[in-house]
Amino acid sequence: MNKRTALLILALVLVAVVIAFVCLEYNESRSETTGDIKTASFVRGQAAINLTDGFYLFIVTADGDDGIVKELNKTLISMLNELGAECVGAEILQDDELTDRYDAQVLVVDLSERDVSYMPFYATANLTAFSFFSSNGNISWRTKEDPVVMIMAESEEGLWMRSKINKIDSTRGIISLKAYEKHLADEIAKVVINELERHKNLE
Repeated sequence: MNKRTALLILALVLVAVVIAFVCLEYNESRSETTGDIKTASFVRGQAAINLTDGFYLFIVTADGDDGIVKELNKTLISMLNELGAECVGAEILQDDELTDRYDAQVLVVDLSERDVSYMPFYATANLTAFSFFSSNGNISWRTKEDPVVMIMAESEEGLWMRSKINKIDSTRGIISLKAYEKHLADEIAKVVINELERHKNLE
């Protein structure tokens, strides 16, 4: 084998390795994920979260529909379907593309605040996500500011909820980029769905 052939083989191997780490879902790693959640909610009348009814699901991001956002959208649709909910609409949007009112329950998850560092053997992330839920389709009140102020017309019945989710992750071992994005999306999605289930009978 001459030198040129050896270099070509080495280059092909390196390309294959890079493609595998970027495109395939491979995970032989250990993750340490910590975080906290703060939820504010307000209910008026007999409104409730109906987990067997239709949902509009919107993922809001400032960075376009990258890997984490796509995985989060897919995971939330799957988890809502498992609970019996139908996604009557599911989109990835910029914040200014949302309207204030919809004709069904609305779940908005904003993942605009994130800092992710990835290497094949060590990856870290610091994520802040906001989830907004409205039982009557009114999301005109949504805000990232604390304290949360929800102002509704006196005649308006509904259940409105906002959660602020912080997640800090450190992952060591062999993990592809796709697998790491899925891991982060799963961590956020689990909290979002758990909060919906926890507040579904709020009175």
